[in-house]
Amino acid sequence: MSDFDATNSSFHADPYPGYAQLRSHSPVLWYPEMGFWLMTRYADVASALRDPGTFSHESFWDEPVSRHDPDDPRQAYVVQSFSKILMYKDGETHGRMRRQGGKSFAPRVIKDRRAGVERICRALLENCRAKGSFDYAQDFAMILPSMVVADYLGIPAQDREEIRELADRFSVIFEPFLGDGERRDMLVHSAALGEYLDEIIESRRENPRDDVISILVSHGEPDGGMTAEELRGNLMHLLVAGNETTTNLLGHAMVALSRLPDVRARVRADAALAGPFVEEALRFEAPIQLVGRKLTRDLELHGQQMPAGALIALVVASANRDEERFDEPDTFNIDRQANQHLSLGAGPHFCLGAPLARLEGAVAVEMLTQDFNDLVIDDTAPPPTWKDDQLLRGYTHLHVRSDPVAAAT
Repeated sequence: MSDFDATNSSFHADPYPGYAQLRSHSPVLWYPEMGFWLMTRYADVASALRDPGTFSHESFWDEPVSRHDPDDPRQAYVVQSFSKILMYKDGETHGRMRRQGGKSFAPRVIKDRRAGVERICRALLENCRAKGSFDYAQDFAMILPSMVVADYLGIPAQDREEIRELADRFSVIFEPFLGDGERRDMLVHSAALGEYLDEIIESRRENPRDDVISILVSHGEPDGGMTAEELRGNLMHLLVAGNETTTNLLGHAMVALSRLPDVRARVRADAALAGPFVEEALRFEAPIQLVGRKLTRDLELHGQQMPAGALIALVVASANRDEERFDEPDTFNIDRQANQHLSLGAGPHFCLGAPLARLEGAVAVEMLTQDFNDLVIDDTAPPPTWKDDQLLRGYTHLHVRSDPVAAAT
């Protein structure tokens, strides 16, 4: 399938027929425009995610994410920081950082945050409904995760809007087709985010509080903690990844609830179904379409010879729709058994923040089927628009209105 084009507007609007063609005819495909081999079948992607010995995470300096002008100290400051993050490390370095960060994201710890997430979610939805018609993507989905993560980290309330804007700007660092000028401007602008985090890290070292940053800085490098660059880089990543994945999930959930009233009614009648709904939303529309890896050895797969050092794109969005793994994969089904989608990863690099993303999703779905059951897609407004991004799949605009008729159903 040599004519595959991920930049085509029709593919961007609905990539799943294209992924199905790849799975059927070219499950391993060299995509020169990106400089990656694409892997699209569930079995292959799941196996690769669980095999960092072959599919290494230490690919930062080979991927577009690392592009910058090393002679510009602000660009270098941001990129060097980001090169240290947990996501791009294997072995003991990965284990050391994950052990330290994992204490803050254990399911038991996250469960205790539910009341705070509910408070933030309810206040936002009330403000949105008061408008009558509003942009759900801009006014809710993009704001809730940033407020929850900022609260969890311990970012002072007066700084949260500025930090959200900086993190939003920084999020395009992963976009492979970002132009050099746009990338330069983004990196220079994002240096302020790193500098802010340096200040708050130092503040928590001197005066610890009951927040995640205080926990992370409680162990220094000599006793197994993170270096200053590792702390800065991982916090930058958390502010981005913790926002984008959940933001996209929230948008997909709203669309599913509006377009599938029978499903919405079932969740309304039984709040315990919010969890399965979130898992199916994650499978059905992967918030992050693909993840990158680097081969550590020559590998032949499906007749393709991939050399050591090659960059691999594991297309989790395609794997999640693989008919060999999921019955009727293009159908949204909250009764799906063994829904082991790959949207949050698998193996040793399974998403550290998964419990928080799932909690935010479940709380929002419960509220959107209970007290805010009246909120539906506004068919009289401009249609939903997708993010202009090949890596992240979510909405930039999603108009919603309050419908009293829907509230009664």
